[in-house]
Amino acid sequence: MKRFLLTALILLLAHPLLANDNDILRKLGVDPSAAAWENGRVVSLVMTGGGGAVPKEICKLTHLKHLSINRSDYEILPKNLGRLRRLEKLDLSHNYLRSVPRSLGRLKNLRELNLSYNLLT
Repeated sequence: MKRFLLTALILLLAHPLLANDNDILRKLGVDPSAAAWENGRVVSLVMTGGGGAVPKEICKLTHLKHLSINRSDYEILPKNLGRLRRLEKLDLSHNYLRSVPRSLGRLKNLRELNLSYNLLT
């Protein structure tokens, strides 16, 4: 019985949906000490990058309240950015975005959105 419980626990911990925020930040190339934490979850994050697409792993940080991805030369946002339902402030300024995903409409808690200095028409 102990062996079964240990195996079940290992499988649960290895499940991709249960990855902790530290692992997600490392996949994003972000130092965990650079994020603001609350009750063991990332709630505020400033992320910089080198252009192209914003990594889709960002959408796994479901406790985020503030997200800043500005001055990063990004061109594409993840389609499922709307999963960040706790998001209150989103700064996407100074990138090369030509569009935003429709899923942003699901962000009911969003109070501040900055899309300035992009290529939106």
